[in-house]
Amino acid sequence: MRDPDREAVQARLEALGFTVEVISEEDEAKRPDLVAIKEGVRMFVEVKARVEDSALRANMESVRAGSTEIVLNSLDKRNSLSSDIKQACRQLAAVTEPDDFRLLWFRAVDGPFVYGTRDQVGATLLGIRMVLIESAGRKLERACVYAGHADFHRFRDIDGTMIEVGGPIILVLNQFSPRAAAFASSPICKILGSAVFDVTKPPQNDPFYVVDGEVDRKSDDALLRFLRDKYPDDEFISFLEHRAGTVITTIDARSSGGV
Repeated sequence: MRDPDREAVQARLEALGFTVEVISEEDEAKRPDLVAIKEGVRMFVEVKARVEDSALRANMESVRAGSTEIVLNSLDKRNSLSSDIKQACRQLAAVTEPDDFRLLWFRAVDGPFVYGTRDQVGATLLGIRMVLIESAGRKLERACVYAGHADFHRFRDIDGTMIEVGGPIILVLNQFSPRAAAFASSPICKILGSAVFDVTKPPQNDPFYVVDGEVDRKSDDALLRFLRDKYPDDEFISFLEHRAGTVITTIDARSSGGV
């Protein structure tokens, strides 16, 4: 069966110099979509598409005719994405050998009912939450990695996740994978270079915090105490829901003068 998302990923990997084969499903068994080979290294790839956020669509369609409202969309961890990640982990583990690399590739369309995919996938994989701090007399919002339950920690068979939104891509590495060090120097990581995100190597121009110890992640108080001890130069105030607003204006067709 033709799969445009799988074909798009195949074409992109081939453009990056990989030899790519489509993996056929046998007896309806769930398997990854592709196997990509470069420099004698095998990498299995499972492709997941995000074409609609049902919750966002429902909120947008609830705006009354003839009015303008701001629809808020959460950019925090999503259970629907966790379900996709869990399924991908099983599919990747179904056919791979211990030394094979395993990549989950999320593709999101640029459409009215999809927004913030990069943030939502990142929050789900890495347990990212936003925290309000005061530093040098200024209040700022910053990302905090592993402040929530991270799917990368749960699904260690995934070495990394590619997030593609309307063309641009970013590859997020899973430091909990048993192949983490090897994957970080794999052909795909070498090719992408600065488009690779590694929690262990934070960029200087976009600082974030990391909760990398044993702490009750259901307790904001415990998390804030951990952060205050680890980063004594900053004052940690509270965690915030990460949301973005979309302005929706609807037209009331009943007042348009039509027949």
